[in-house]
Amino acid sequence: MVERIFLDPELIELLNSPEGRKECINALLNGGYFSEDEFHNLVAKIKTLEDSFVYEEHLIEDMRHEFSMEPLEAVVDLEQSRNPAFRRLILSAYQETCTVCGIRLMTSSGISIIDASHILPFAQFHIDDLRNGLSSRYGDMAPVHSSSGEPNRTLSHSWVNSNHAAGVRGLSPDFPRCAFGPI
Repeated sequence: MVERIFLDPELIELLNSPEGRKECINALLNGGYFSEDEFHNLVAKIKTLEDSFVYEEHLIEDMRHEFSMEPLEAVVDLEQSRNPAFRRLILSAYQETCTVCGIRLMTSSGISIIDASHILPFAQFHIDDLRNGLSSRYGDMAPVHSSSGEPNRTLSHSWVNSNHAAGVRGLSPDFPRCAFGPI
């Protein structure tokens, strides 16, 4: 049994800066540890993750504008990046609890099992506005659509309208402004 572990102080210093982390990632990727296929897959996943944080900023910026029913065709091409960004922000707004029942489910490693869902189905409306999102436990929001745009588990249409969503579990009518601070 290992009682203690020590990291090299230079490594800790390197990992504490964005440039240092990028340098470590590049060293691992270019160090011959991965096959060519694994290397390309990892690079693609890193790019998707980086793009998701850029898209997250876009979603927050959109909160400064009035809600619009106009579809955003450009986001359809960002499927791999937009899903994690939308989910992170919705789960943050609802403090990783289900909108319907209030339960908070986490894995043993601390990852939320709560899903982010679109009120108006993304596949149909292409609206990624955070005001079009709810958090839901598997099965609680069956009529609502998941962040991927697929029907959330059982039904193929949305039964929740924005007036209903504002009343679920006593959410403030100006949600998610209250969740993301002044806009």
